[in-house]
Amino acid sequence: MARPPKEGLDYFPLDVDISADERVEFIEARYGLEGFAVIIKLLTAIYRNGYYIKWDEMQIYVTSRRVSYPVNHLTDVVNDLVNYDFFNKNLYEKYKI
Repeated sequence: MARPPKEGLDYFPLDVDISADERVEFIEARYGLEGFAVIIKLLTAIYRNGYYIKWDEMQIYVTSRRVSYPVNHLTDVVNDLVNYDFFNKNLYEKYKI
């Protein structure tokens, strides 16, 4: 009997120099270690199901609850990550992913 196809990844590579990335340093400088934790939590949520997540109202509130971080701060972090090309701005604006 064949195994059903798996969605998402079991792990994703995390560069040991991630905190040296200026975009990540900016998030840490602006939001503290909570900002860095949000980045990691977002990456795990994204790769758990594939290569993107739909960033709609429901996902924002669910993610906020999961990471115990206020919605407005979470939205600010994501907007900064998009504006500084950590996440693809075109895909975010066109598809909200």
